[in-house]
Parts: sequence; structure tokens; C-alpha cells
Amino acid sequence: PQTYVENAGDPYQKQIEECVELVMAAVGAQYEWTLCFQSRVGPVKWLQPYTDEVLRELGERGVKNLVVVPISFVSEHIETLEEIDLEYREVAMESG
Repeated sequence: PQTYVENAGDPYQKQIEECVELVMAAVGAQYEWTLCFQSRVGPVKWLQPYTDEVLRELGERGVKNLVVVPISFVSEHIETLEEIDLEYREVAMESG
């Protein structure tokens, strides 16, 4: 939840942002990229932008090809992989 970062000083968001910056610097600047967050649960506000909303926005912009790369929770959370592989694929396909 966003309150963990704002109120409790959880370094998660900063660490993820730094990690993505380093990965993309290594890959090269020729690719457009967006950092977004998934797995929101319940009524609390989570880190944004949300992945499903970003996928819809990309579809509205006419993006036809994309790669979703999980940066955290990639090995210990099988539901994260299911969410990316199945649920977000469906959102992307429906969005164009």
C-alpha cells in the first residue's frame, strides 16, 4: 500500500525505481518504457500508475507490441506471474 511508503518509510518504491533506471540504462535508451505497479488488493491506495490502466492507455495510443518485465516478486509469488501472463495479457488484447 502507498501508506507503507509515505508513512512508514518503506524503501520499496525508491528501490524499484532505481532498479528500473539501472536496467534500462544497461539495455539502452532506444526503448520507450513505463514503470507501473500491480497486485492492488482491497480498498487501500496502492503505488501507481496501475499496470491495467497503463495497458489500456498504451492501447489507446495504438501500441501493438510490448513486453512486461516483472522487477520484484518474480520467483516467490506465482500469482504475480499468473497475473502478468494471463490477466494482463487479456487486458492488453482487449485494449488493442
